[in-house]
Amino acid sequence: MLFILPVRFLTCVVSLLIVTLLSSCGTVSTTAPKIDLQISSAFNHKLTRTKFKTGDHLVNSPPYIIKAKVPTARIEGEWGNPTPAQHHFDHDWRVDVESTDAQLTAENIAKATSGYDAGVDRDGCYMFARFERKQFKWGKAISYFSQFTDDIGGYVPHNGRLTYEVWGTTNDNRHIVHLTCLVTHQALEKWRSGVRTTRSTEELHADKDYKLVDTCPSSDFEPALSELDRLLDTLVIKGGKSSFR
Repeated sequence: MLFILPVRFLTCVVSLLIVTLLSSCGTVSTTAPKIDLQISSAFNHKLTRTKFKTGDHLVNSPPYIIKAKVPTARIEGEWGNPTPAQHHFDHDWRVDVESTDAQLTAENIAKATSGYDAGVDRDGCYMFARFERKQFKWGKAISYFSQFTDDIGGYVPHNGRLTYEVWGTTNDNRHIVHLTCLVTHQALEKWRSGVRTTRSTEELHADKDYKLVDTCPSSDFEPALSELDRLLDTLVIKGGKSSFR
């Protein structure tokens, strides 16, 4: 026996199906978000604010060319207390906020046990140290030290390349947040051609300077890691135009 459904009923079913599909997809912003930070005088040197559309150059210094894969907002500057650093390894800092579906990144961060296995490194860093979990007003994150080199040397931690990184996702999983800052420690060597190298990860982890940055008080660094965390905790994000995905 064939049942003929009323047109009104079919219309309701189709409308419900469309709403359900749209609700399950979420939204992805097509423009860079508006972001702001409460920046103290120590961090407020050489301050710049930039927005990048998908495809814009984040870095355009051959052979290093990096393009934005998603709309990105950036605030960057230099730390100096009370004035900018006078040495060649300035304390540059940067906060990037990407408008994107951050669900996978949030899952990777949640299960990560080190900066290496978090799956967020985009620079091919060879060193990861001092892994920690962080909770900010805007979401959850991880932090760690990293070092990158464009040659084959596995250099021990040193002033000039030691970088503090924070990777996180917002509570609504619509943005990825990334802070970087070059930090220094008075007991570390300055970058030069004679900085010690190691031949393996195990040798690096056994080095005295690796153990130093991995375990010493966070206040021993310049800037103090807690200062950087406080800066990032003030982050406010206002999303741009969105599209269904």
